[in-house]
Amino acid sequence: MFYMNHILERIVNTVAEAEGTDPTALPPLYETIDPDAINRLIESQSADSEMTCVVRFEYSDHEITVDETGAVTLTPDGGTRPELRD
Repeated sequence: MFYMNHILERIVNTVAEAEGTDPTALPPLYETIDPDAINRLIESQSADSEMTCVVRFEYSDHEITVDETGAVTLTPDGGTRPELRD
């Protein structure tokens, strides 16, 4: 559960930083994607290190990518250069 909360917090904080706003000003993440689904996918990768997993979704006008390591990539809508957060 801690790992999942860390990833979700990282997603929200990365978007808030990119938008220059407070994380609490953003729409709730659960309105966009099921946080438990992200957790299950990332945890399943821990069990099978030979598989790779990437989750992509739109949140607050950004494309968010979470990979099997839990790294979060944010691409602003229409942008070409992603920001990486480990």
